[in-house]
Amino acid sequence: MNVALTNDLFIQSLLEESISRKAIPKASAIKILKLTGDASTRKYYRAEIDQKTYVVCLEDPSPSDETNFTAIQKVLHQHKIRVPAIYDTQLGKGFLLEEDLGNTTFLSLLASATSSENLMAYYANALNLMIQMHSIPTQNYPKAVFNQYCFDQEKLMQEVSLTVENFIKGYLNYELSPSEEEVLVNGFRQVIKPVVAQKMVFTHRDYHSRNLMMVGNELCVIDFQDARMGAPQYDLVSLLEDSYFQLSSEKKNRLKMEYWEKFLKGSGLQTDYNDYLNIYNRMACQRIFKAIGSFSYIYRTRSDARYLKYIGNSFENLRVFLEQIPEMKEATLLLKKIYYGS
Repeated sequence: MNVALTNDLFIQSLLEESISRKAIPKASAIKILKLTGDASTRKYYRAEIDQKTYVVCLEDPSPSDETNFTAIQKVLHQHKIRVPAIYDTQLGKGFLLEEDLGNTTFLSLLASATSSENLMAYYANALNLMIQMHSIPTQNYPKAVFNQYCFDQEKLMQEVSLTVENFIKGYLNYELSPSEEEVLVNGFRQVIKPVVAQKMVFTHRDYHSRNLMMVGNELCVIDFQDARMGAPQYDLVSLLEDSYFQLSSEKKNRLKMEYWEKFLKGSGLQTDYNDYLNIYNRMACQRIFKAIGSFSYIYRTRSDARYLKYIGNSFENLRVFLEQIPEMKEATLLLKKIYYGS
């Protein structure tokens, strides 16, 4: 029996169990269609059950009553942040039955913008949704999974190391000498030192145009299971320095100012606008470098080449930020030598 048929039969049996538990209405016909997955190892399917559609997510089985996804979904929903509804779970089998949000990603919405005003209106909505997340009173959830982890020095440097291993050594096949590796590691360590000193908020961790869906007139956030505490600029950089969609410097600056005025200025988290921009630039260096590493990792470990096309633009954006950080002068020269010489 082929793998696709085996999966279909497995999913059908899970759906029939959901029907028997009355999690969803009784069905006379079930159709299953595999969906293109995201950058994770989860698998997604669209199930059509008597004209109504659902999304089935298959992931690693969990022995607990909750997963990170289901736990964080509850918190986001409590704070009126639009997330996919969860109709049923069988976590011991790695099964989640979710609301079908359709096919309109924020990325496709941006691509369809007919004017600069349309584009900025779309981004304003995404910014407002981000502010809702950043405003979550995380002190009310001391045991929540997102409060157990943060973007501290160790985590951000771990992501730097991932890129060194998978992009520089693995993808570009460049053999770093011990002294060269030390230059890169020390450079990034200095870059992120002021970042990890900031007061932290709930951060989505992957807040970009592929992880937002347009459902009717609402933006819905997905792929939030890795949320953790972090500097506010982490999500802002993810949105504005998105590897998948290029935004002009003028528009980025307007949106950075809007985020400052609407949220950060009066939040008590940061008090100086120039310091805020400095932290943004430093966060951008780490975040974009990490994204390049992720694209390389996916290619090297899964032979999935879909994301390689984003490395070029990402590196050019990275270079602009690197050249603004004095502590990265030596590391920037090294990175340019490696990338442009490979």
